[in-house]
Amino acid sequence: MGMLSVICNDIDTVPLGTLPAGTYTITYLLDGGFGLPTCSPAFVPFDTLVTTFTVALPTGMDELQAGNFSLMPNPASGGKFTIGRPKHTEGDVLLLYAADGRLAQRIELHSEKETISVSLAQGLYFAGLESNGHIGALKKIVITQ
Repeated sequence: MGMLSVICNDIDTVPLGTLPAGTYTITYLLDGGFGLPTCSPAFVPFDTLVTTFTVALPTGMDELQAGNFSLMPNPASGGKFTIGRPKHTEGDVLLLYAADGRLAQRIELHSEKETISVSLAQGLYFAGLESNGHIGALKKIVITQ
């Protein structure tokens, strides 16, 4: 016969609530449990465990804005299309990537709605809006002649 098995009824969850962004360190003092063996035989009784974690800021409007744009018409006949977006931020750039992933063209944007003409080979491209250093979701655009 081996040692007596017991069921641990200790609480192992500590609700922290909502924490502001930052780095936190929690120090746990692991209890020796009750009786022999302890409730946590993997731990030496009265061990100390230190854990550090970071709470990041939620996605901001700048990151969401970078994925919020439209390209029309699609397919873009003769390489001419209009980009529309709800808000213009100084320094916004439209990035066009070829199907192989290389950057095909970089176009600086100056207003919420602009008509753009590109001299690219016919084919499938991926467009991304770079706003405040963030590139949102890529959208497909087909360039035709």
